[in-house]
Amino acid sequence: MIDTHAHLNYPPLAADVAGVLSRASEAGVARIVVPGTSRESSDSAVALAGQYAQVYAAVGVHPSDAHETTPADIERITTLSLNPKVVAIGEVGLDYFHFDELGESEVEARKALQKAVLYEIVSLAKEVDKPLIIHSRDCFQDLYDILSVEAKGMKTVIHCFTGSQEEADAWLALGFHLSFTGILTYKNAEALRAVATGVPWDRVMVETDAPYLAPQAFRGQTCEPAMVMAVAEQLAALKNVDVSEVDERTTSTADAFFNFVS
Repeated sequence: MIDTHAHLNYPPLAADVAGVLSRASEAGVARIVVPGTSRESSDSAVALAGQYAQVYAAVGVHPSDAHETTPADIERITTLSLNPKVVAIGEVGLDYFHFDELGESEVEARKALQKAVLYEIVSLAKEVDKPLIIHSRDCFQDLYDILSVEAKGMKTVIHCFTGSQEEADAWLALGFHLSFTGILTYKNAEALRAVATGVPWDRVMVETDAPYLAPQAFRGQTCEPAMVMAVAEQLAALKNVDVSEVDERTTSTADAFFNFVS
């Protein structure tokens, strides 16, 4: 099994990486992708990938950090992107969720900055020929309008997918992948489960987004990569297959997407 998105460099996981990885291995998780969300977290993701064989990195800028991102940050992320254990660029994208306390002009300025960083990071992914990890929240149309042009033909995954059937269909039509987290197991996620049921095997991946979004059976606990098995079990139930088939299928898809190297 591969956890395609886990922030091992975030607290509290960062204080016990060896333990987290040991528990993941015991659960059958062989590889973990740690995405960068800023210059600093991209640096630490690459450092972890260098220290642990089963860890791989991605480098990028979370949209919520876009307004604080400098040209020097982009330059450093560009340098990091060349590391052989950097298997993707991201996460990056758009996020319009936390705008309630901002004035209209500030909201528009933040949106513009997020889009500017997105264009830069997508351009970087093209330059180094690595896949994209996309963050999307309350922004579908703007994000679709950009990626349908700028990321056309690129290997791209919408991480932590929680959108509608229509949104899933739109992303899949572009050739994108969808990745599901512990949200898939939540009691109020019936609509999301219906979407996940129909995603083709060669387009679906699983992740934890640890330390966030612990699956239903672990609610209230810090999420860890070992818990990705609960996501796989839910997907197995939806597709009416054994969890071993989910393991085999999603691992094959993630291997092809990330092109892991030792």
